Amino acid sequence: AKEVTKDDIIAGIKKNGGKLKPCLTAARSKGEILPGKYKFVLNWRIQPSGGVTGGKLTGPREVLGTSLPACFSRVMGSWKFPASQKGVPKVSNFPLSINVR
Repeated sequence: AKEVTKDDIIAGIKKNGGKLKPCLTAARSKGEILPGKYKFVLNWRIQPSGGVTGGKLTGPREVLGTSLPACFSRVMGSWKFPASQKGVPKVSNFPLSINVR
């Protein structure tokens, strides 16, 4: 593919987003977050290979002092998107809603 489309990004999140669950389970078991619906705000870069660099959790503010930012960054580094000649230079402020039980 020449470039990654918005649809590719959404499909990639559907495929990769579940990998964040252990981060949430760990934070929940340490009492860092309460059950409920969170809208996480994510930034990352997609390389031409489809790999991810610079994965970062930037919100909501109440989770930034927890173990989640480091865990999300680590997990996001394993995400894969379609390879493309251009890649997507940067995905910014992507909202990902997750229910934490």
